[in-house]
Parts: sequence; structure tokens; C-alpha cells
Amino acid sequence: MLIKMDTIRENITKITEYFYGFIIYRFLLTFIILHSIHFVTSMVYFDMCMDISVPGFFRSMINGHGPICHTLLTICYCSQTNIYTLLGLSTINSGICWVSDKIMNKPVNN
Repeated sequence: MLIKMDTIRENITKITEYFYGFIIYRFLLTFIILHSIHFVTSMVYFDMCMDISVPGFFRSMINGHGPICHTLLTICYCSQTNIYTLLGLSTINSGICWVSDKIMNKPVNN
């Protein structure tokens, strides 16, 4: 069983390394990771820090949101900002990779 698991692990590693060469794969993987971080932290922030009621509105003004809520909101905001930044940077990255592959006469993985 140990030999079979090592073979499976090697095959998964080879498949993963093959797809790392594709620009769209890296973009989608990064987008999914950032979106997951944004979604999870926003849901945790909403559950832990938001009190949707009239007394909760005034309670949150008095409490001022603690460091945990501030950290969750910061992580949520930064991951969402990075998603939008990723769109432009991935386009620039694709162009640079395409030009360098053409100069070096390598096949392009698109």
C-alpha cells in the first residue's frame, strides 16, 4: 500500500507541475484562493462582529470593535483588493511570458 501511495503522490505532483506552466491555471488558482479568503473572513466578521439591530448599532459605537474584528475586516478588505489587482497584473504577466517565450523560441503554454 505504501508503494501505491508514493506512485499516486508522484503522479499528482507531475500533473500539478505540468499545469503550473499555464498562465490561466495560476490566475484561476490565485483567484479562487483570494476569493475563498475574502468569503470566509467576511462571513466570520458578520457572525462575530455585526449586530443587526437598533441596540446593536449603538452597542457597536460604544465597543468600537475590538482587535479581532478589526483584523478580520482588514483581511477581508485586503483580499478583495488583491482580487481586483490580480486582474491587471495577470494580463501584464501573460504578455511578458508570451513575449519572452517567443524570444527564446519556446512553445507557449496558454
